[in-house]
Amino acid sequence: RRRGRRDRALVARSVGAPSEGWKGARRVRRGVTRPGAMTTEGTAAGRPVSGSEWARSAFSGGWDKRGDTRWLYAVFFLLTMAQSLPLTAIQVVLNRDLGLQERPEALNRFFAVEFSMSMLKPIYAAVSDLLPIARRRRVPYMMIGGVMYAVMLQAYASVRTIGQLYAAGVCSVIFYAICETGADGLLVQLSGEDPRRAMSLQATGMLVRSAGSFVATALSIPLLAAVPARACISAAGLFALAAGSAAAKVAEEPVERVERVEQVEQVVRDREFSGAGFGGLARFVPRVWSRSPAKAQRLGAAAAFLFAYRVMPTAMVTFTAFTYARFSMPDSYRAGLLLVSMGGGVAAAYAYRRMAAVDIPLSTTFVVGAFADAVLGLGRLIVLRADRRDDRDVGGGRPPMGALVAGDALTSLGQMTGYMPVLALAARCAPQGLEATGYSALLFVADLATGVGSLLAADLTRSMGLGAGDGRSWSRLDAYVWTCAGLKLAPLALLPLVRGGGV
Repeated sequence: RRRGRRDRALVARSVGAPSEGWKGARRVRRGVTRPGAMTTEGTAAGRPVSGSEWARSAFSGGWDKRGDTRWLYAVFFLLTMAQSLPLTAIQVVLNRDLGLQERPEALNRFFAVEFSMSMLKPIYAAVSDLLPIARRRRVPYMMIGGVMYAVMLQAYASVRTIGQLYAAGVCSVIFYAICETGADGLLVQLSGEDPRRAMSLQATGMLVRSAGSFVATALSIPLLAAVPARACISAAGLFALAAGSAAAKVAEEPVERVERVEQVEQVVRDREFSGAGFGGLARFVPRVWSRSPAKAQRLGAAAAFLFAYRVMPTAMVTFTAFTYARFSMPDSYRAGLLLVSMGGGVAAAYAYRRMAAVDIPLSTTFVVGAFADAVLGLGRLIVLRADRRDDRDVGGGRPPMGALVAGDALTSLGQMTGYMPVLALAARCAPQGLEATGYSALLFVADLATGVGSLLAADLTRSMGLGAGDGRSWSRLDAYVWTCAGLKLAPLALLPLVRGGGV
């Protein structure tokens, strides 16, 4: 009997209850939450509220949805500003300072390596899900990522060699992803498992991000006209610091790391904890999969389809290298073109939000996205038709600004329309309790496919002899654009696989 009282007191202390014997443990049993569930210590009812209930309350008017998400959306906005402000400046450094405009395959390889760092997102997400800091799973990681991303932007601004470029690029992507993963995980928790809600929240999140990109790009135009490109990259760190500061104000409820009291009782019996950490995850996932084969099938089908959907090569990087090699224009003009592209992204995010409002099925949005990406991507041909110079003329040409504006607007609209269903599908399939891990795992598959697609684009560019100098030319760039557009439609043949997975 004495041993039983001692063990029950240990159970109560292990889950944070006062040591009042078995009565305290019984009170904990009624209030304990799963990993990933959220509690509301300050609610009027004074009782714990699960993450799904919190999500429903945010949409049913029980709580102020804007109050719950305004700082989270501020993090998205500021973090995207920090990423978008130096985009044109980075292109200037890569193409002019480092001389990569004559070797587009080197640009493709560099961006492939950068994309590969996004493949680590499931690791960041698992750390966020399973290892809270001060009982918070999202906010501390968002703050760390934002501050360190600002530091890495300063390193990016001072690169002089290819080795320094890879070091700064890789580290900046890693810390950006740490901050973004924490914010994404919190947003997915609000989505629950409702496809319409997932589409709506992801569309709103992307709309905020696109607005941040648009504002940052508009700001970069006068900034590039006033300061060098490297100073513009350095200035972007201020917005990364602001994102880390906004993350500190995000409303996140404390979580319990123990799944249930019975697990702690098992600790007392065999002294082996299995309810948290990566070891707990390794045992938790097989149990979930064995009990829910339909969810496992859905997740596997979604991963396979997303890989095929994103692995197709794109003409974006090679075409950008072409514009730098053929046309001479002030850096502020290039920032203006990027602003047009961001405007296309904002329009696409808003259109996808409207599609979610009228209950268009998620699978149908993939069809719309693939055709939009393929057809509107042919807008690059407008620029090729407007460029009437001989292929041997390199650099110094007067740019056809009207054609460039039209081409950028169309292609950016198509690219974002094609990408929005990826976010919605990842949010829809993320398992409860491991929202950040599941969401990031599917985006990991999409990023992996994008990296492979960049390598395929580099090989296709080299095989078609595209480039300047050393026997290269841009004469077959139109065929390259047509080829990439046609390949965008091929993954739609696998769409029944996703529908068969119950999505």
